[in-house]
Amino acid sequence: MKPALRPWHWAALAANLGLAAIALNDAVTHALTGQYSAASGTSGNAVAITVSTIVHGLAYLGIVVVLWREADAFRAANRFARALRPILLAAFGFMGLAMLGVETWRRPSPGESQGLAAGWELVGTVMFAVMLLGSCLLGFALLRSNPLGIGGRILLGILPAIGLVVLLGTVGSPWEHPGYIELVQGVGMSLLGVGATTRQLPRMDAVSEIVS
Repeated sequence: MKPALRPWHWAALAANLGLAAIALNDAVTHALTGQYSAASGTSGNAVAITVSTIVHGLAYLGIVVVLWREADAFRAANRFARALRPILLAAFGFMGLAMLGVETWRRPSPGESQGLAAGWELVGTVMFAVMLLGSCLLGFALLRSNPLGIGGRILLGILPAIGLVVLLGTVGSPWEHPGYIELVQGVGMSLLGVGATTRQLPRMDAVSEIVS
């Protein structure tokens, strides 16, 4: 059994709780006032937007470090979970570097809707979807056998969080916001490997052989 939290878990968790705080503040502000918070990209508050972007970048890169350092735990997981790891590393890595290296300095103009800018936004949207879907699938990949500890179980909450957001949107609630999903995803990914064991369990039958 591994120690509770290693330094990379603490670092990733702190950054992702910061990200969640920004997102949830945005959700509450919008629900109560009808306006988004100062950290929103449409607020015009350059300082708040920059701080938010940096926190997002650090949160994503913190998860990259967790995925990298927990390689031993992933080796004890089934084949599908192992296949998701490089995909998640690429997606979170891209988004983290994009936030810190590009979005922190980029200030979109009102007429910026086509060409390279539009392509960049599309790539970002696709990579964000890969992060979300990959994290959700990782939780379900660990449903039967979970060598990744607490984080693997928390990731199972992504699907209910998505359902909640969809429901709130369907009924037209002002509380609809992706921040709830970001909270579950960020905490779950940050805690991968916490309380985990790297002992490879014996395969019991042919089905286990195929899955693993």
